[in-house]
Formats: sequence, structure tokens, C-alpha cells
Amino acid sequence: SIEAFSTGQIAALSSGAVRGLTATQIGAMSLEQIEAFSPTQVKGFTAQQIAARADEGIAAFSAADIAALSATALSGLSSDAIAGLTPAQIAALSVKAIAGLTPQQIRALSEEQAEAFNPAQIKAFSAAQIGAFDPDNLKTFSSADIAAIQNNALGGLGSAAIAALTTDQIVAFTAAQISALKSAQIAALDIDQIEALTPAQVKALNATQLSTLSPDELATFSTADIAALNAKAVAGIGSAAIAGMTTEQIGALSAAALAGFTAPQMRALSATQIEALSPAQMASLTSVQLAAMDPAALAD
Repeated sequence: SIEAFSTGQIAALSSGAVRGLTATQIGAMSLEQIEAFSPTQVKGFTAQQIAARADEGIAAFSAADIAALSATALSGLSSDAIAGLTPAQIAALSVKAIAGLTPQQIRALSEEQAEAFNPAQIKAFSAAQIGAFDPDNLKTFSSADIAAIQNNALGGLGSAAIAALTTDQIVAFTAAQISALKSAQIAALDIDQIEALTPAQVKALNATQLSTLSPDELATFSTADIAALNAKAVAGIGSAAIAGMTTEQIGALSAAALAGFTAPQMRALSATQIEALSPAQMASLTSVQLAAMDPAALAD
């Protein structure tokens, strides 16, 4: 029987012979025998074979063995077995194998395991996989990890996950990632996270995303943030948020951005805000915009 094989005999098994081992045989093997498998042999394991050692046997695998696991084989591990992997084993998983991690397996990960993932692995995660991470686990992601999340995977981040991100993680998002966020995700950001946005990130916000900002949130924008606003997106800012802008923020608006203001936005401007407009800004206004201004505000 297989239990009688020495570790040397186990190591000498051909890939074909390893593939022929039944789940029962794998399950009957000792830790020493499991440890004797080479990465080349492990690479041929099926999900059923891996599942047969969903106990302490997986812990016997070296980093090289773990790196050899296929996506199919990895998917065969139970949640308990996944939870038993060391951070070093998590870090050893190949990018191709990452595709085999199921949402259920990801939900079984500890904070230490989540922290062990590297940017190359995280780049391979799908939206469903990213969405399976516990918010506390996501907080362990480094700035490089955050920047590695694919745009099409960002949709997996729920409101709770978004709200749990640190300001350092928010700053780590690329402009392309910011553009890919749904308006509901932008709305989930708290005021400290909004304030952390950089001018490059603010420039990436579209009209729908800007429409989610409250007056208090827009008030956190620096003059550099305001100057960076996309002229094609400013129309999305709510009238209440416009009315809450400081004179410094009004003065920081680019002529192109100001030219993008809608009639309701122009009517929301107060006399103090209008007075803060520079000659260049006033010159950028169209006759339609001027006509939309509140007469009372103009008269003051």
C-alpha cells in the first residue's frame, strides 16, 4: 500500500503515477510522505487530491510546492484548510492559482494572511474575489496593493469595504481607478476620505460621482483640488454644494470649469461668491450663465 512507501519512493513517483493516486491514498499518507512530494509532482494534483489532505498535510507543503498548485487544485481546499495556510504559503501562491480562490475561501482568511498577498497576486483578483474580503482584511493592503486592484475588480468593493479604507489607501488609488468607482462607492466615502483625495484624483471624478458630494464634503477640497476639477464634470456638483463653496474655492475655479456651470448652479452663487470671481472668470461666463445669476446677488 502507499503508506509503506518511503519518502524516497514518493519523491521518485512520475507525474503520471501521482495523478493516478486516489483521494483515499493521498489521505492515508503520512506528513513525511506528503512533504516528500516535489513541486513538479504537486503541480499535477487535482482538486480531489488536494481536498484529501485538507488537514495539517497542507502545512507540510513548502513554498515551492504551494507555488506549483494549479487554480483547480487550490479551489479544492476547504475553508479550514485555507485558514491553516501560513502567510508565507499565501505569498507563494502563483498568479495563475489565485484565480482558483473562491469567495468562500477568501472569507476564511485572517488579517495576517490577507496582508501576505502581494500586488501581483492582487492584480489577478476578480470583482467577486475582491468583494469577498472582510473590510478589516482589506485594511491590511498596502498602498501598492490598492493600486494593483484592476479597474474591473473595483466594483466588488461594497460600501462597508470602501468606508473601512484608510486615508493612505484612498490616496493610493490611481486616477484610472477613481474614474472606475461607481457613484455609490464615492457616496460611501466619509468626509476624511474625501479630504484625502489628491488633485489628480479629483480631476478624475466624473459628473455623476461629483453629484454625490455633500456641501461639507466639497468644502474639504483644497484650492488645488478645485482647480483640478474636470470642466466636463462640474455640472454634476449639486447647487447646495456650490452655495457652500468658500470664496477661496470660487476663486480657484478654472475658467473652463466655471464655463461648465449650469443655470441652477449659477443661481446658487451668493453675492459674496460672485464678488470673488476674477475678471478672467467673469469673462468666461456666457450670456446664458449671466442671465441665470440671482439678480439680488448681482445687486449686492
